Amino acid sequence: MNVYVFPGQGSQEQGMGQALFDEVAEFTIWEPEIDALLGYSLRQLCLDDAEQRLKQTQYTQPALYVVNALHYLKKRAEGAKPDYVAGHSLGEYDALFAAGAFDFMTGLRLVQKRGALMAQSKEGSMAAVVGLGPEQISEALQANGLLEIDMANYNAPSQTVISGPSAEISQAEAVLNEAGARLVIPLQVSAAFHSRLMVPAAERFAEFLAPFEFKALAIPVIANVTARPYPSAHPTETIKKMLVEQITHPVQWTDTIRYLLGQDATDFEEVGPGAVLTGLVRRIKQEATPLIVTEETIEAELPPEAEEIVTVEPSSIPAETITQTEPVYPKTQAVNANAEVEDDAATEAAFAEDTAIEENAETIATPPPTNGHNFLTQITAESLGSAAFKADYGLKYAYIAGAMYKGIASKELVVAMGKAGMIGYLGTGGMSLAEIEANLRYIQAALDEDYPYGMNLLANLIQPEIEEQTVDLFLRYSIRYIEAAAYMQMTPSLVRYRLTGIRRNPDGTITVPNHILAKVSRPEVATLFMQPAPQRYVDKLVAQGQLTVKEA
Repeated sequence: MNVYVFPGQGSQEQGMGQALFDEVAEFTIWEPEIDALLGYSLRQLCLDDAEQRLKQTQYTQPALYVVNALHYLKKRAEGAKPDYVAGHSLGEYDALFAAGAFDFMTGLRLVQKRGALMAQSKEGSMAAVVGLGPEQISEALQANGLLEIDMANYNAPSQTVISGPSAEISQAEAVLNEAGARLVIPLQVSAAFHSRLMVPAAERFAEFLAPFEFKALAIPVIANVTARPYPSAHPTETIKKMLVEQITHPVQWTDTIRYLLGQDATDFEEVGPGAVLTGLVRRIKQEATPLIVTEETIEAELPPEAEEIVTVEPSSIPAETITQTEPVYPKTQAVNANAEVEDDAATEAAFAEDTAIEENAETIATPPPTNGHNFLTQITAESLGSAAFKADYGLKYAYIAGAMYKGIASKELVVAMGKAGMIGYLGTGGMSLAEIEANLRYIQAALDEDYPYGMNLLANLIQPEIEEQTVDLFLRYSIRYIEAAAYMQMTPSLVRYRLTGIRRNPDGTITVPNHILAKVSRPEVATLFMQPAPQRYVDKLVAQGQLTVKEA
């Protein structure tokens, strides 16, 4: 299979596009409109660059988008067509253009705004680290208190770009050299791209994207944020979400190539100036193994929040194989963020449609006699599953009904699950706070405190105040179980919910009243939920009076 990869910022060079501006017929038609939109001659910028603007983000991104696109249009005119497309950061816009998500001029408008917003972000810097893996980098930074640095680009197993406050990036050079890095190279950039410092730019870009509509993709595009194909359903909502998150999230280039190798991709062709991605692909092939994703179909009949849930032990997923068999957006793994990892995986059982789960459930499986003894060991519905999980959640049966968008997982379902000795989570996604509160009151009126029930909490990068207000509501009503969905990183609101009410008992044990069940799409995110809360968030919450010193 053939893959086109489109380069991002850093591949630009004076003279790029020279052989294409007159050769590609579309450019001769579009050039007046391009120059009118940008306010300058793009051809002159690429070929002459007399004012040395080609290295400035607001100029680099439109220029590179156009030149990449011209390379693609030339190949298309020659009859070539890829099986997959992917782009590194800015290059993802060219991949989406090639796949038919938007027309050329729409893509240029998006890239022009993206470049302008990123150029306005003057805070922070970046550095490339060669010779250390991401985990080693993270451990070294944490051990030395450099907690504001984010991973920006996973370019290859032995090459990672870090991003964060300039002071911490400067300190990181000595720290990472001491940890064994071969090279730590400060990058000549204007800001800390692909980091939390870009949140203001991402928020403004989300506002800019609001009126745009996007088309279904004609070619699979691998997303930077997930290293998986864009889902085919809901293209407008999905593409907006991915492009906004890309600004603050790392470019998962290593896993992008590993995924494609796992799909039997053989030919990778860099479509644009330079050979940066060609070198990275070669290095990834040498240093990593293909990522085998079995029967993965990332489809959606509902918006992204309406994810299905599969309960697994975090340690049960092999590093090189992720099996996903049902259509979801994306396939999620639910991790109990409160309990220790059990040695025994939860037992799965299938019931016929007419099997009743009652107080005295009938035997559904009988093992054969063992050790020469003729006796029967009964397995009931109540005996199945992790005993520790049932104890933590106050359950009779080890069954969960996960949240579904806009109350599809309804208040009535939550009540019925609770009364049956199982737990259901109200689908709060798409509900107003008033609607959530009304549903919550209904549930609490129907179930006393001995019955389990939970609420869905959705990440909201664009409007974090909604997440904060929802947590306020949950704490006010003493909600003890939430299902956290769509999170790519920890947030102060999640930390506040988890730590509120935590206390040490007279016998020295710790009581943690609030439980989080996390639905995650990547093992790295599961790791975040299993780690202690980020200290910077804890300190901030204490300073704001939202946590007590004892709770912290």
